[in-house]
Amino acid sequence: MCGIWRSEWGIGITCRRLATTIENATIEQSAIGLNPPPRRRRSRIAWALWPACWAYTAVLVAIWIVLATLSDRWWLATVIMFGPRWIWGLPLVVLLPATLILCRRGLLPLSIAGIVLLVGVMRFCVPLPRFAAAGSGGVGLRMVTCNAHYRHLDSAALAAFIRDVKPDIVLVQACLSRRDPVILGEGWFWRRSGEMYIASRLPILEDSAPDDGAFQTGNGSAARFRLAGPGDREFDIFSVHLATPREGLTAVIDNWWDGAGEMAQNSALRSHQSHALREWTRRSIVPCLVAGDFNTPTDSTIYWADWSDLTNAFSEAGFGFGYTHYTNRTRLRIDHILLGADW
Repeated sequence: MCGIWRSEWGIGITCRRLATTIENATIEQSAIGLNPPPRRRRSRIAWALWPACWAYTAVLVAIWIVLATLSDRWWLATVIMFGPRWIWGLPLVVLLPATLILCRRGLLPLSIAGIVLLVGVMRFCVPLPRFAAAGSGGVGLRMVTCNAHYRHLDSAALAAFIRDVKPDIVLVQACLSRRDPVILGEGWFWRRSGEMYIASRLPILEDSAPDDGAFQTGNGSAARFRLAGPGDREFDIFSVHLATPREGLTAVIDNWWDGAGEMAQNSALRSHQSHALREWTRRSIVPCLVAGDFNTPTDSTIYWADWSDLTNAFSEAGFGFGYTHYTNRTRLRIDHILLGADW
């Protein structure tokens, strides 16, 4: 009885262990069904990355098209144009390392996206060989343009900068000083026209202001200065300060959709001023330069409508983004130096 009891107990233990083993195997099999192995998860992520990379590229192309065709025509596109453009590159922080690890073929759409982001959306510039070749001969002319923001001009800092870069012509917009705001020493000529100031190593012959009513609103100004160039060749410099979009952007930030009307009104004012100024430059009987604070990036429809036929000095010969306006979140190139066909 005892041996049999022990035998039965031993069989009982064996059966219990067998049942426990079968139960554990069932649980493990069920767990495997719910949680696929790491290799399978990686393949699913890689499969999702491919369309995600193309979708991101399509979004950037759409933003590029919106900026090129609707900025300063549709208020929301105008807000995007003046807004921080670096945010459109944030998805690359996730997509690029994931693609390098899991889906190398996704590098193709990401490469396209990178080019669209840098060149189309963020306006990265590379010097053009034809411009360098054209500038190898003739007389060079170095120009500086600066928006003084009225009473915020640091004359000493600007004078030090001028001594460092040694320009031939200095334009200052939004300058309220009744005296020479920049003490440059001998060999300089200077003149004011309204808020516009010019200092030049070349003689200044005359100046004039636009007669269009759009420049009499207190938001935006311009002036023409005629200079005597080398060889007694006269030329005109048009100093530009178009209306600031600050009020329109602030209205959208504060009131969202209710600020759209004010943003559209600002675009209309800048468009009117820009067109009037362009017509003024066309009436010039001598070669002309146009420079200053346009308050308008190069991808604005206003810029393309009025100024695309002139040569933008930085777009042709500059390298990088050429930012001229800085805030806590945005970087923009809204100041330009433009050359007429005779240069």
